Amino acid sequence: MRITAIEGNMQKLDGGSMYGNCPRAVWERWSPPDEHGRIDLACRAMSIEDGERRVLCETGIGGFFEPKLRERYGVVGGEHVLLRNLAAAGAPHEEIDAVVLSHLHFDHAGGLLAAWAYGVEPTLLFPNARFLVGREAWERACAPHARDRASFIPALPALLESSGRLEIVRRTRRHARRRVSLPLQRRTHPGPDAHRSHDG
Repeated sequence: MRITAIEGNMQKLDGGSMYGNCPRAVWERWSPPDEHGRIDLACRAMSIEDGERRVLCETGIGGFFEPKLRERYGVVGGEHVLLRNLAAAGAPHEEIDAVVLSHLHFDHAGGLLAAWAYGVEPTLLFPNARFLVGREAWERACAPHARDRASFIPALPALLESSGRLEIVRRTRRHARRRVSLPLQRRTHPGPDAHRSHDG
C-alpha cells in the first residue's frame, strides 16, 4: 500500500483566527504573516493506493471560486493545483476509484469541482469515482446551520446526487471484520468530533 500527501491550492487566512488563544508573538515565529496578518495554509489531499484501487481522502479548496471570492477567501492562484499534482503523481483524477470526504465545507470539498471559468456552471470532476460522505456531514451540507452556511458550496449536493455515485455512510452497530473509520463531522458541528465505521 502506498500513501501520498498531494498538495492542492494554498489559502491565506488571518493568523490570529487560525491560532486562537496562542499569542501572535509565538505563532508568527512558526507562520510568518503577510502585511494583512494572513498566514499560508496548505490544503492537502491523501492518496491511498493498494495496487487495485486508488482512493483520495479530501480534495482541498480547489480553484472553483470566481476571482472576487478567491480574493476574499485568500485562495492562491486560479489553477486547480490538486489536479496537476495528482497527474504528476501518476494518479490523474479520471483514475481515482473513490473520494472520501470528512465533510463538505469548501476547503475540503471544493477540489471536486473544475476550476472557475467565466460563464461556465460548476462541473464535477473525478468521473469514475464513488463519493463517500458521512450521513451527518451530508445532512449538514443539505441543511446548513446559519453559522457555517457560507462554508458550503450550494451547487455541490445536487451535483453529487445527480452523478449516481454518491454513497452516504451510515453508522452501524454491527461489528464487521473489515471496517473503515471515517471522520464524519468537524469543527462547527455542535458537540465533539466523531468517528464512525462502516462495512468495508
